[in-house]
Amino acid sequence: MYESIKSKLSRYPAVYEPLRKTLNRYRNLKIQYNNNRRLRKIQKQIWVHIKHKNSVFFVQVGSNDGSHGDPIRDLVIRNTNWKGLFIEPIPFLFERLKQNYDNSERFIFEKIAISTKRGFQKFYYVSEDAKAKLEGLPKWYDQLGSFDRNHILKHLQGKLEPYIIEEDIETITMQEIFDRNNIEAIDLLHIDTEGFDYKVLSQVDFLRYKPCVIMYEHKHLSNDEKKLAKSLLEKYNYNCFSYGGDTLAFIND
Repeated sequence: MYESIKSKLSRYPAVYEPLRKTLNRYRNLKIQYNNNRRLRKIQKQIWVHIKHKNSVFFVQVGSNDGSHGDPIRDLVIRNTNWKGLFIEPIPFLFERLKQNYDNSERFIFEKIAISTKRGFQKFYYVSEDAKAKLEGLPKWYDQLGSFDRNHILKHLQGKLEPYIIEEDIETITMQEIFDRNNIEAIDLLHIDTEGFDYKVLSQVDFLRYKPCVIMYEHKHLSNDEKKLAKSLLEKYNYNCFSYGGDTLAFIND
């Protein structure tokens, strides 16, 4: 609907220009409403499958700032007996993440990226400056951090290209980060890594760690990786459900 209105009005610049900001606001509000509705459904399902736990330990890979569009934030804030590990490699988002959770001692904060090996790799993300200089930038723009520069370029018609930062980011494997933080049990695993989700998920030792709930973003995965991710979880007795661009998986006790 938005694109149809935009296309028709753009033929009449005198009318279109004054209304452009209103149209952008309308589009963003509609997107926000739909996202919030989806997040509430996800939160409800997570709670149904984890509320029997007296205490919960979660791992979130790709935490962003721990606020915008975060499906577990409300649960983490409300349940003060929950503890967990936040993993976020982008420097300015990592600082906001700690602030948004008051740097609480309930949590472990790791400024690092999960990869297939330990070391340093080139990582790409969008500068904070983009928000001030690009009109109508959606709130999710700063979630576009990736080992693949093209992943950022394919969003927003390439408008973000001048604001892409390339940085050598420290990397670690899943098991290594679990070991150095003495993690022996995981109840909730949330992965949101802009297309790297299967490579993260496939590193989990499901014979050792058996989260009640797993959530990952599948919308940026190839068709092969979507199938591999689902097959992997089904192998370890999980039931998988699609929620928009995400998959929720619950262990079948």
